Amino acid sequence: VHESNLRPVSTDVLVGVSGAEVRAQPERFEGRVLQWTVQLLAVRTSDGLRPEIPRGQRYILARGPLPEAGFVYVLLDDEHREEIERLSPLAQLVVLVRVKVGCDRYLCNPVVELIEMSVHER
Repeated sequence: VHESNLRPVSTDVLVGVSGAEVRAQPERFEGRVLQWTVQLLAVRTSDGLRPEIPRGQRYILARGPLPEAGFVYVLLDDEHREEIERLSPLAQLVVLVRVKVGCDRYLCNPVVELIEMSVHER
C-alpha cells in the first residue's frame, strides 16, 4: 500500500502527536488513534516479559515516532503480520495505530495496535 493511499479510519485520527507527549500523559492518549511514521527494527513474538503484550503476540519493535529516537511496540494482527515480515529492517512505515498503553511498565514505551500501514516513500 502506498502512503498516498493511506486513509484515516475516522476523523478522530490525531496527527503530529509525539511519543514524548504520549509517554508524558499516557491516560490522555489510551484508546486514541494516531498517525505516526516509524522505523521497523524487528518483528518479535512476546515471551510474556512485558505484561502489556500478551504471550505469543507478534509485534514490531520500532523506532519513533520519527524523528524521535524512542521506541514503540506495535501489535500485529494476522492480516498485517505476513506483509510486515516481508519488509526489510529499517523500512519506514506510516501507520495508523490505536494506543493500548501509553507507557509500558518497565521502559515507558507506548504499546499500540496496528490498524493500517503503508511503506513510507522516501
